[in-house]
Amino acid sequence: MHTPGGHAVLLSGSLSKLYYVVGYISALLYGINSRRVTFIPVNTWKGQLPKQLTTVRVNRKHGLRLNVRTKENNIADAIAIGDWFMKQKKTRSRTPTS
Repeated sequence: MHTPGGHAVLLSGSLSKLYYVVGYISALLYGINSRRVTFIPVNTWKGQLPKQLTTVRVNRKHGLRLNVRTKENNIADAIAIGDWFMKQKKTRSRTPTS
């Protein structure tokens, strides 16, 4: 489903600019440090969880006071994806290789 806000972003070219910036930063990280950048779809790490609930969980887990009614919920998303990634990394390191 398309929202009016999403349609406005599409028409503004902001999404294309974001793709460019992400690609540029990825290339820099790989070129400077030979670091692989992993793109993780939202539904992989978050599922259908609303931003407000993600913020509440991050606040509880990390002792933070991010405001669910402001753009601070984006900070909570960044922390939550980092938590998810570190959990996946630990899980992979414990998995025996054959």
